[in-house]
Amino acid sequence: LVKHLVRNMPENAGILSNVLGACPVIGQKPSSTAKCPFVGLASPEELPGNWSGHNAEVVPVLLGARRRPNSAAKLTVADPGSDKAFTCKLLLDSDFIIRLADQHACKLLKYDRCGLVGKSILELMPTMVADIHKQIFGRIKVQSRSDTCLMKKKLLRDMSLCREFVVLDANRDPVVCTVSVDLREDLTSTVALRKIEGKLLHTVPLGYDRFINAEPGLHVDDFENVVCVMMDIAGSTQFAVNQPPSTMAKLFHEVYKTVDASIKREVFPYAYIHEILGDSVLIIVNAGFMVRYPKQAAAIAFQVASKAQHELDTMLQDYSPDMYTRVGICIGPVSAGIVDGRTFRVFGSTVHKSQRLESMCGRSQLACCCDFFELLQRQVQDLIVRPQMVEAELKGFGKVNFAMLNSADP
Repeated sequence: LVKHLVRNMPENAGILSNVLGACPVIGQKPSSTAKCPFVGLASPEELPGNWSGHNAEVVPVLLGARRRPNSAAKLTVADPGSDKAFTCKLLLDSDFIIRLADQHACKLLKYDRCGLVGKSILELMPTMVADIHKQIFGRIKVQSRSDTCLMKKKLLRDMSLCREFVVLDANRDPVVCTVSVDLREDLTSTVALRKIEGKLLHTVPLGYDRFINAEPGLHVDDFENVVCVMMDIAGSTQFAVNQPPSTMAKLFHEVYKTVDASIKREVFPYAYIHEILGDSVLIIVNAGFMVRYPKQAAAIAFQVASKAQHELDTMLQDYSPDMYTRVGICIGPVSAGIVDGRTFRVFGSTVHKSQRLESMCGRSQLACCCDFFELLQRQVQDLIVRPQMVEAELKGFGKVNFAMLNSADP
């Protein structure tokens, strides 16, 4: 393999010792015990049978020479023992099982050299993201070639909307990465991961970044069926009266970290923290400017809201037993974009209504508009939560009917 690479691409000779550092040196025949850095294989000749015939396809991908235009993934040769950002590669078979993993992938995801090989790529995904992709992979396996191509284009289009993704390491901790995927016709694929360092926030969707730090202008678009999840800390004002400002800063830092970690372990990038408003956190799901899965939009929002509420309530007990998390969820149209040259924002009554709904909650309760609850019932067939239908006066909205859910229900 090394001879082939050097003979056909001489410019690669200088970097092969880094990329294929553990392989036999050029000019020597691989021994039966020589270990290739693509773990799980004794030597390059032992590629699995279903990879035969793909060498011409696989090798350029490994060297970073063949990738999707405008892909974030780039080849960066780095010492695996250093902290420098690098791109690592996973090669998957047609069942989306990892068959090859380079040493950089093992370092990034904290696995030993044999730990990744044989795992399903689904095991590296956040919980609900894995569930969604399991459905997608199942459909891909039974579709015609033309339908598979269409789904491939949709997946790539969805990925192009996201600046970053999350994979879970061996400890189930989230690692924020850029992800590039080369899905071939026979469903084998190459996944390139690169840990993100020093990036523009993912809260600025791709395409809008050119309006940041620019002359203020009206750069907004309309989006339908966006789910806004507003989370607020009840009792924080009373707590703040007797606390120094630094304690409140620490508290809201912990609030952000707790919600952000919960989202990344469960659903990212299908949901994200859009902004913090005082002691409130606004989470966005199913907007047209982000990666979304409309068939599970309500389920995603409910999952992240209930999980984050539980984890926040546990954390808040360290500060005061009188504080707890209130949650309001609303689905509807929003306008989103940049109006001040500085920040990407969302506008509309959907945001305001979610804020009014959360003000109605007691401990361990989520208030949601009727449209959201009806969608949730359709998308989650075995929904166990018992709703309490409420009619109440909401500031600016008059009398409104909504559903009150108990997040403590099993």
